[in-house]
Amino acid sequence: MEDSKNSGGVVPRFGITSPCVLHAGDSQAERRERITPSGQVQMVVATGTCSFNAECVREQGRESEGDGDVELDCHDRSCSCSLRRWSPSEKTMSFSFQIGEICATADMAEQLLRDHCMPGLTVSGTERTTRGRRDQ
Repeated sequence: MEDSKNSGGVVPRFGITSPCVLHAGDSQAERRERITPSGQVQMVVATGTCSFNAECVREQGRESEGDGDVELDCHDRSCSCSLRRWSPSEKTMSFSFQIGEICATADMAEQLLRDHCMPGLTVSGTERTTRGRRDQ
């Protein structure tokens, strides 16, 4: 995976500083059969979309400075991160980046969210929360 713009530190400077909990991921992919020169059949991802989000809250039920949410959306190799800070005043920002392969799984979306949209943020728990879906 590669990106054309590294977000490095954008999230904390934007004001989201509360610990984050990963919520849900989703993915869809269209796969096609390809015959290799040796005659073997391979499944190749032709198109794909994926998404994942996280909520960053210091204390449930109480709005705190630094709370917000982070979302990742990818269509094929083009991805965007959207950040929304809730307090002290609501503010949003987004940025885009490119990846080297089509995003076609929720696991890949989770990794992209962590690496590109949430650098420097604390992620509570390590449990996978993906809800992947594959359409062929």
